[in-house]
Amino acid sequence: MANRKTNFEYFNIDNKDISDFLGQIEIKEKESIVISLTGGQGSMKTRFAFQFMNALAQKYNCGHASIEEHPESKLYFDKADQYLNEKALNNIEAPEIKSLSDLEKLIKNNDVIIIDSYAKMQEIEKGFEVDKDLRKKYNGKLFLVIFQQTSDGKMRGGSKSQFDADIVLFTEKKDDYKNNYVYADKNRYQSKSLDSLHFNIFSGKLNKNNEAEPAKETGTKVVPVLNGRKLSFTIN
Repeated sequence: MANRKTNFEYFNIDNKDISDFLGQIEIKEKESIVISLTGGQGSMKTRFAFQFMNALAQKYNCGHASIEEHPESKLYFDKADQYLNEKALNNIEAPEIKSLSDLEKLIKNNDVIIIDSYAKMQEIEKGFEVDKDLRKKYNGKLFLVIFQQTSDGKMRGGSKSQFDADIVLFTEKKDDYKNNYVYADKNRYQSKSLDSLHFNIFSGKLNKNNEAEPAKETGTKVVPVLNGRKLSFTIN
């Protein structure tokens, strides 16, 4: 404690909504920070990853291990056109990843690394783990690792690595994709209530309507309203 640091360095994220959502993320001198992002098919995980990458690539070199979608495919180029601005494009590297050595080279060359997905990385390298092969192996990096979720809610590749992360994010899929959002189940770097932080993927903004609304007056009684729902009691 007597020899502890007094000045800590943090990732500087210009995008206010993403910055407010993720909190103040430390740039560690020893070990790295891992964010896990988990969701079912069609819940827009990859689109959030592109938004995250664009925000971080304004100031940092980003490496994208796009194994689910080939980085030279039309699907990839369409998302790059939609979500990445010119400055980000100059700071992003997205090579084809076919081996662990390909991934290791990408990590060494960049400050922020996005891996899509963990299940595909395990197919390439059996026994690949977040804690062993990312978090404790490298210093000062920031990882975003996407995890696939089956229809019955189970994790492809197991859940251990998912919860080894410092920040654990989930996508919530709605009937209308415009309402899909990301929320944190765990965030060691967030001082705000996690229940009040939902990031809408379609708009790229923090949702405002998940916070408590003011009570509405009806006649001589006040009916409290939360999340758009009338509660089961009234106040005279």
